[in-house]
Order: sequence, then structure tokens, then C-alpha cells
Amino acid sequence: MRAWLAALGLLVLIAAASARAADPLSGGGTSVTVDGTTVTITVHIDICCFDNVGTTLVAHVMNEFKAAENMWNAALAKLPGYGCFDIKVVFDVHLLNKGDDRDPEYHRVTIDFDRPCAAEDNRSYAAGDPHAPKDLYTKETAFADFDAPYRRSTVGWFCASYMTTQVYAHEIGHFMGLRDDYSDILGSSICFPGRGGTMMCDGKTIDQALADRLIDIVNTPGRLPQCWKGTLKITSTFLPNNPLTWYDTWKLDFRVVVDKAGTATGSGINRRASPVQGHAHACPGGAVQEFPIGVSGDADQVRLRLRFRSAGPATPAGSCDYSRVVITLNGSLDYKNPRTYVFPVIAPGVAKGQFDYNEYAIRQAGSIDGQLECATCAGFGSKH
Repeated sequence: MRAWLAALGLLVLIAAASARAADPLSGGGTSVTVDGTTVTITVHIDICCFDNVGTTLVAHVMNEFKAAENMWNAALAKLPGYGCFDIKVVFDVHLLNKGDDRDPEYHRVTIDFDRPCAAEDNRSYAAGDPHAPKDLYTKETAFADFDAPYRRSTVGWFCASYMTTQVYAHEIGHFMGLRDDYSDILGSSICFPGRGGTMMCDGKTIDQALADRLIDIVNTPGRLPQCWKGTLKITSTFLPNNPLTWYDTWKLDFRVVVDKAGTATGSGINRRASPVQGHAHACPGGAVQEFPIGVSGDADQVRLRLRFRSAGPATPAGSCDYSRVVITLNGSLDYKNPRTYVFPVIAPGVAKGQFDYNEYAIRQAGSIDGQLECATCAGFGSKH
């Protein structure tokens, strides 16, 4: 066992009465709220027990919890869950004097300041308790993330001589439902493939995988908006069947969120996938290589209906090819009324569509091949 993990105080899950509303994720010491695409995870913790909560030692403990909170938030601010959800964490810490009653809706952490720790101290109090809940965080369930901290209170034990900001951040990761990303093999701790140096193994890095896993944990059916990630492959051809024909291809990567009312909103970037080919066509000032796209529309259980609007400057200088691909994407010469593309859901969490465009008046043609995959679509059959 790694030295800094030697006294982790892994979580013991115990049933706790709760006055919170009946919700698949309620009644535990960790709560979650969703406001649009902002997901806030609040970890409520009672720290036990002090002779005097006004001491310098207590101030140090509180500073460590705040530093751990800042460590998570600084990383998560740059890692939207599945590219759609902004995740924030709040560590709500209460200090208990000896004899104080605990809050049944708070996790309870005991910090031992009085003795050094050894590797064998790294165990949960009730690992062998036959009355413990089946989703108790023990060796039998250590390889799967879990939502039990959101449904019941938990108990942890920390050894002060091993606690650093990194260890606090790791331990509170368990209170948010994250597993350990290592396994003990022949007395050594081995990180799972690709998890070396990350927070839930042996390092400080909070990466995209951890952000996505937090979203998976809190995404009970209907809790989060649907998060679709899509790609459009666009071909635009000007003057087809003419000696002056020229064409190019583009790739539009986008994200779209569908709320409970079925309203879809999102954005993306359309990037050139090939240079202009065919007849040499001069573009004064150079060809546009990419431009932003806004996405709007609606969705139900069997299809998404999306519109794509250029969010860049209208026909910028030197954009002879840019304007053509926008016409193809809009499906008309009218930039104000873009075409609605219908993407049928062809499999759980997957939607596809193929489209052609022909404008004989200006002799332009094109095609669009699109696919979307949903990360959080419980109603569509999430793949996660």
C-alpha cells in the first residue's frame, strides 16, 4: 500500500434517516443539484471530535478541506463532463466538539491526531460487518464507482500524520462516489491502466475520465439533460459538371443539450477537412479554415430536429469557399431560415442522418453525413 494511502479511512456506509425529498439520490451525506448544465455536488461532513473547535489545529484542518475543494474545482472548471456539464463541488464541513451530536444527514469523519499510522490501519471499520449494506465500499465493490454516499450517510477515519491536501482530495473523492483506481497485488498497489498519476490512484491529476465518471454517478434517470456529441461531414460542390467545378469538404464537431421540455441548444466548430479542389479559385486574403456554429432545435424519444447557424462573421473578406459551405449547411440561400435536419435515433444513444443539397439556380450541390452519440440519455438508452 502506498504510504500516503496508508491511513485512508475508506468509507463505511451506514443507513441514515433522512428528511430530504424522495429522490433516487437523496438521504445521504452527499447531495447534488442541477441548474441547466451546471451540476453541483455538495459533500456534507461532520468532523469529530475536538476539545475546542477554536484551536490552531482545527484551523489547519479546515484549511486543508478548503484546499482540497479548490483542487477539485480548479481542475473541473476546465473539464466539462462529457463536454456538456459544468461540475462544481462544495465541501460543507462542520466541526464537532466531544459530546456534540452528529447530523444524521452528514458523513462523519474521525481524525486521529494522537498516534502514528501503519499500513495495516488502512481499513474500513465495518469491512467484515455482516449487517453492513450490500453496497458497502469494501474489497468486493472497490472496482466500481457507487452512488451510496448520495443515499445514506457514511463514516470515515483519517490519520492526521498521513493527511495532506492530496489525500483529503482523494478521500473526498470517495464521498462523491469515486472508486480507487488501483488494486493491491502481492503487497503492492498497482494503478489501473491509464490511471497512474491521477487523483484516485497515486497522484494529483484530476482528468476528463474523473469528470465524466462523476456525471455517470449522479445521472439517475431524468436527473440530467441529454448530452449529445455529434459530427457532420460536409461536402460542397460549386458548378457541378462544369470545367470550372471546384469543391471542398468540412467537418463540424458539436455538442447539443436537450432539456426536459425537449428544447435543444448547442454549439460547435466547423473546420476545413480538405483544401479547395478542382478549378483553381482565388480567395483574396486566404481561405477561411474554421468558424463557429450555433445549434438549436428540439428532440423526442425517436429523433432530433436540429438547425445549424453560422456564428461567425457574415461572408468575411476572402471567404469565397466559406460562403458556399454555409449555403450547403443552411440548405438554402436564406441564412436567416436554416434547414431543419432530422436525425432518427437508430439505436440506444445513437442518431444518424444523411442529406443532399442541390440549388440549380446557382449550380451548387452538396451532401451532409451526420452522426450523434448520447452520453447521458437514460430515455434513449444511455451507453454509459
